[in-house]
Amino acid sequence: MFLFLDISTGEIFFVFLVILLLFGPESLPNIARTLGRFFNKSRQITSEIQQEFMAGAQKMSQEVQRQRNEIAQQIEKAVEPNQTNDTVDDKPKDKP
Repeated sequence: MFLFLDISTGEIFFVFLVILLLFGPESLPNIARTLGRFFNKSRQITSEIQQEFMAGAQKMSQEVQRQRNEIAQQIEKAVEPNQTNDTVDDKPKDKP
């Protein structure tokens, strides 16, 4: 059940028993409600952080792609004039 915390069922039962002995049965619903709110809020915060991280990664990826395209265009522009000068003449040259 709580594999991400590596807590067994026996450990959960022991923690529940200690809480029951320390706080009594009257306050258990309030404690459970408070813990539920805490875990819900922490899940929301984690989700928001993950969304912000993903949005930032997407933005960086788009910027890298844009810069890559700009560099590729600059390379193509720099190579194109040289390619037209390297053409071979079909006419043979006269020997002196």
